[in-house]
Amino acid sequence: MIERKNEPLEPEYVFSAEIVVTEWTNQGLVRGVIVTAGDPNLPEGSIVEFIGGIPGERVLADIKFFAVWRPKQAVQRKYAITVREVIASASQQRTQPRCQHFGACGSCRLQHLTYEAQLQWKWDRVYLEFAKWSLNTSALQPVIGAENPWNYRNHMRFSVNSQGKAGLTFFQSHQIIPLTECPIAHPTINRILQALASIRLAKPQIGIRCGANTGEALLFPQVENLPAAELAQEGIAVQKETLRETIGGCVFTIRANSFFQTNTPQAEKMAQLVLNAAPRSSNPAIADAYSGVGVFAALLAKFGAGRIAAIEESAAAVKDAKANFAALGISDVEMICGKVEEILPLRQDRFDAIIIDPPRAGCYPQVLQAILEQQIPHVIYISCDPATLARDTHILCAGGYRLLSAQPLDMFPHTYHIECVVLLSIVKE
Repeated sequence: MIERKNEPLEPEYVFSAEIVVTEWTNQGLVRGVIVTAGDPNLPEGSIVEFIGGIPGERVLADIKFFAVWRPKQAVQRKYAITVREVIASASQQRTQPRCQHFGACGSCRLQHLTYEAQLQWKWDRVYLEFAKWSLNTSALQPVIGAENPWNYRNHMRFSVNSQGKAGLTFFQSHQIIPLTECPIAHPTINRILQALASIRLAKPQIGIRCGANTGEALLFPQVENLPAAELAQEGIAVQKETLRETIGGCVFTIRANSFFQTNTPQAEKMAQLVLNAAPRSSNPAIADAYSGVGVFAALLAKFGAGRIAAIEESAAAVKDAKANFAALGISDVEMICGKVEEILPLRQDRFDAIIIDPPRAGCYPQVLQAILEQQIPHVIYISCDPATLARDTHILCAGGYRLLSAQPLDMFPHTYHIECVVLLSIVKE
């Protein structure tokens, strides 16, 4: 009996094949064509997708076939491809991945590219999406890279295997790679991960957050027998319910399930971009949609904005935001708990600008329609997905807005994720 359904067993068999890499996908994989005899399941000419190639290269790869159990279905087969070596036309953009699990773990799919090449890859992705929607690509700025593209993540969620060990899952699998270190995790998270190695954790997951600027950390769920005193001697203060982090000189309280940017140094740069894009008029009225724990609202209030309405669906984030405003001495922010697509269309007051920072799926049509109907003069759109960003920007531009600038920001080095801050302004008659 198979206990862990949907998880591949040991590979049924492995064969090697040469693959010519042809192109990138939007998600940091490459497509390639098998150019050797192949296998009955993947014959010569088959198109495959995998991690670790660069277009133009010819690679030798090991292809593993797995039997996968699907409930109420026949056994299906899937494959995993591991690049063994580049045998022709090695790209000058190639570098040695730092992580020993590169290609097995599906998170950092661009580690085999130099960092300069990663930034160009991300710029190209944004450019292609903007061009697809006939947007003004001349507004697209060079990507703002990270000063240190390693050890930046202040929030990670690890899966726990049947032995109680924390790790990350294999690419396209539910099997777990036990870890005591991740090269993109903040050193505080790695130190806690090492401490957890001697503890049997409860399934299915363990989350760790840390304040990169404060030294505070938070585990969820909480872990008994954690050597908190030992960690405290190393400057890591493990909290029980909330932790603090600073952005723009302001201290913010964060709960385990509240949204907060995972790269603190890059979040500082993003906050400055938003402040720079805010209207310069006296005491502008600003809506902060998808406001999270109130970072942008607080910074805008501190640096000269007038009336601010912050809208956030998560009750936990709203609770944190109200506490943050109180601690910072901010009393002129209207904090609204609710869905942006339900709240914004009902607002009768006029805003000089709106900040929108939606999930990866982008804005609901009701949000964009409300912006168009209310003729909000300035829109600052923060996005983590170039495709939905381009789609929504096209809708706004078709409704009378002009794209002034698009600033990509590398919030997630070595991954295919791309952050972007777009500034739009209403076209005056």
